[in-house]
Amino acid sequence: MGTIQDKLNILASTTEAAVQSLSQEELEEEKKNASVVDYKMVTFSLAGKDYAIDIMKVKEIPRLVILLMCLTLFLLFLAYTTSAVKLSR
Repeated sequence: MGTIQDKLNILASTTEAAVQSLSQEELEEEKKNASVVDYKMVTFSLAGKDYAIDIMKVKEIPRLVILLMCLTLFLLFLAYTTSAVKLSR
C-alpha cells in the first residue's frame, strides 16, 4: 500500500489519461459539470498508516505541528527503549 502522495499521483495520472481520451466536446461538457474543490491537506504517516487533515479544520497549524513532533519523538523513544530492552536480554 502506497503513501497518500503515491495515491494522489496515481489519481492525477489516471485523470490525465482519461482527459486525453475525451473529444473536445466531451471535455467541455465534463468541465461544465465538474465542481471545483479547493482545499489543502496536511498528510503524514504514523505507524505505517497514512493520515490527512484538512487545514481549514485546524485552528492553529503551529500547535498541530508541535503535537505531531511530540508524537513522533514519543514513538522514537518507544522504539529506542524497546530495542534497548531486546538488546539487554
